[in-house]
Amino acid sequence: MVGQRTIRNSIRATGVGMHTGRRVLMTVRPAEPDTGIVFRRVDLDPAVQIAASPEAVGDTRMASTLESAGV
Repeated sequence: MVGQRTIRNSIRATGVGMHTGRRVLMTVRPAEPDTGIVFRRVDLDPAVQIAASPEAVGDTRMASTLESAGV
């Protein structure tokens, strides 16, 4: 089994959202051990964290989506 890994430094990327056509800024940051992958929606107030897990899978008709607390 492969041990846990993370990135050393933060990485930023910009682009155009596939479905919205709006500008997107994404930042990938290193995590503490046993954190897993967590998406943080900072465009919402308050920000919402969504863990990448099978329990968070929402709609899968056109793409796989992750949801938490209705977001």
